[in-house]
Amino acid sequence: QGIANLNAAGNPLFAHNSSIQIADSLTKVLNTHAIKFGASVEQANKNQNFQNNEEAQFQIASWGQPGATGSTLGDLITGRPVTALQGTKTPNGTFRHYNIDGFVQDSWKIKPNFTLEYGVRVSKMPNNTEINGLGGVFIPANYDHSQGPFINGDVRR
Repeated sequence: QGIANLNAAGNPLFAHNSSIQIADSLTKVLNTHAIKFGASVEQANKNQNFQNNEEAQFQIASWGQPGATGSTLGDLITGRPVTALQGTKTPNGTFRHYNIDGFVQDSWKIKPNFTLEYGVRVSKMPNNTEINGLGGVFIPANYDHSQGPFINGDVRR
């Protein structure tokens, strides 16, 4: 049927992940108890580009175009696309989060043939956040239900 769409396949995905972790534990033996406690802090990082149609995309067809030549190839040659789309340069997102956890446990030798093991671990593992304000997130404190369901992006309100 001829030429219909000219477009690129989309930009390649770039993602680099790294993390820094500090952890330590300590054991103390007191009579029949072996008490162990420790903590860990991890900073996890992710640098990634956002998906965007940065390359140009043209749709060429003889329908719906005022002054069209009547031929898809003719419209291509004369530069009369039905639509022309191009996104802006794709930014890189810098995501980060901190995992924090700690524990304490006891190994209590009650009898020579019976040892009771017990302990507790506490962890905080949040979602990552884009630190330069480029990520799309819902912030409940900024939501004004009196404005209706449509959000137009006006940050001055």
